[in-house]
Amino acid sequence: MKKIATILVLIVLAFTSNSCSKELESMVDCTGESVLVKIDHNVDPDNSKKVNYSFNYAGNGTIEAIIWTFGDGAPSVAGSEVSHTYATSGSYTVKVQAKIKKDGSICELTPQRTLSIN
Repeated sequence: MKKIATILVLIVLAFTSNSCSKELESMVDCTGESVLVKIDHNVDPDNSKKVNYSFNYAGNGTIEAIIWTFGDGAPSVAGSEVSHTYATSGSYTVKVQAKIKKDGSICELTPQRTLSIN
C-alpha cells in the first residue's frame, strides 16, 4: 500500500511541476517605458489545490499596490507574494492589478493567467 501511495505522490509531483510552474511574462508600456511583468506560480507539494503566486516588475517606477483576484469568487488579496487555496478543481483566471508610480504619474497594469487546478 505504501508503494502505491509513493508512486501516486511522485506522479502528481511530476505532473504539477511540468504544468504549473510556468510564468507569465509580458512587455507593457507604462508611463512611457516598456517593462517586464512576471506572474510566477507553483502548486504547494502538500496540497494540490494551494497555489503560491508572486508578482515581479522590472522597470524604473515604484510599485504602489498589488491586488490579486483568483477567479473563484474569493476576496482579493494584497501583496507581491501570496498563496491561495481553491475549494474545487477547475479552470481559473488569476488577475493582478498593479499600480506603478513613475514621475508623479500612476499607471495600472492588469496581467492575468488562466490555470487548471486538479
